[in-house]
Amino acid sequence: MLKDDKQFPVLTTKTNVIVLTDEAHRGQYKSMAKNMRDELPNAAFLGFTGTTIDKKDKSTIRTFGSYIDS
Repeated sequence: MLKDDKQFPVLTTKTNVIVLTDEAHRGQYKSMAKNMRDELPNAAFLGFTGTTIDKKDKSTIRTFGSYIDS
């Protein structure tokens, strides 16, 4: 398990990196998501989920953007 306070290096600043995440509603709101975004600051993130979340502290749309299809 990763510690929330651990710093991760930037892996690349390229803009042609795409991160595809299945079951995006599960692990994309806490340290894992922040670490990936810190490591890949210019990547495009695309999340797939059948269970969207819209809560005060978690939002699939806020994290990944608007729906491509539903």
